[in-house]
Amino acid sequence: MMHLEDWHVHNEPKIPHDPRHNGLRYLYNYPLPQALQMLTDPQWTRAIFVRDPKERFLSAYLDKAAKKNGRYLDRHCCLGEEDKDDSCGKRASQSLLGFIKVVQTECCCDPHWKPQSQRIDEELWNYVNFVGYFHDLAGDTQKMLQRVGQKAWEEFGASGWGQFQNESIFVESSTAKHRTSARTKMMQYFNDSRTEDLVEAFYAGDYQRFQFDRYRLAISDT
Repeated sequence: MMHLEDWHVHNEPKIPHDPRHNGLRYLYNYPLPQALQMLTDPQWTRAIFVRDPKERFLSAYLDKAAKKNGRYLDRHCCLGEEDKDDSCGKRASQSLLGFIKVVQTECCCDPHWKPQSQRIDEELWNYVNFVGYFHDLAGDTQKMLQRVGQKAWEEFGASGWGQFQNESIFVESSTAKHRTSARTKMMQYFNDSRTEDLVEAFYAGDYQRFQFDRYRLAISDT
């Protein structure tokens, strides 16, 4: 939308995440009066896309803890620990229960698993006027772009995506298969009620603010 030629390049860590290299403009790049208008004027769309807390937490565990014996956590959460054989990264990598315990006690604010309801100050949530959900990413993205303007949807979302550039944005041809696979993996890892209770408690704010369904995955072990 900003007409950057490298919009489709995924070159970690610089593009697309690093503000110093990706060429995108952020709210803090604008003069304060203009930024305040963007934050408060009802004509602006202030959107956030959120993911089911358990799915997001499991994704963080698989990518940041289970992978490479928790080296990510050793670098970002276990600073000062001398026992490398029993570091918080090693403990977190062993199981989803071990991961939630480490997150609760040593590294709760990492952006990969920090509650989405804590991303901005409480008083600013009243200005967020569009919430999209990952479980319907294609549909909610269409709604958001159409809210911005039908031209935005037609120019940037309606076509030009997919392997053959003939699909709408975020459309998945194998949605049903993908959902089945994801649910199976969730049930594989959320296999005890204690772990599930701890994760639900950690994300209580997300469940309340975004009204996620609290479906249970683990068979009760009581």
